[in-house]
Amino acid sequence: MQVLQPWLNEHNCLTEVGYEKASIKDSQAYVAIETLLKGMETALPEGHSFTDKDGHVRHQIRTKWWDVEAKTFHQASLPDGLVSTDVVQHTPEGTRPGYPATAKPLFIGHYWFKGDPKPILHNLACLDYSIAKGTGGKLVAYQLKGPHDLCSSQFVWCD
Repeated sequence: MQVLQPWLNEHNCLTEVGYEKASIKDSQAYVAIETLLKGMETALPEGHSFTDKDGHVRHQIRTKWWDVEAKTFHQASLPDGLVSTDVVQHTPEGTRPGYPATAKPLFIGHYWFKGDPKPILHNLACLDYSIAKGTGGKLVAYQLKGPHDLCSSQFVWCD
């Protein structure tokens, strides 16, 4: 958000110039928007790749940016098990900044989680459980009932 600040209005919405700047691939504004929408990504070590669910070979992973304990590419990759256990090199500095324990609850998406929805941290939850494209996932929401720790019982979903 700090990177985007010069191109935001008083409601923290992109201005017309902001949209133009964010449309230029690899510009600061473009990278900031990509990170806000999709999360932190990092390149895999030389010689490593994976094939995504659509059959595309990828050389970058999304990281569990909230998990400061996930040190290696295997541990930090999303979804779990995406990167093989032989990729034991540490992820680059800054790809897992964490989420402050004192921060407000944050709801994220674009991660295609599986299983039953539950908080990732006491103040962080993903609402993307793979409903798109007939993958057998869930359409998920969270019933926020005040400024407190997130809990599994407040997730609602349909298959």
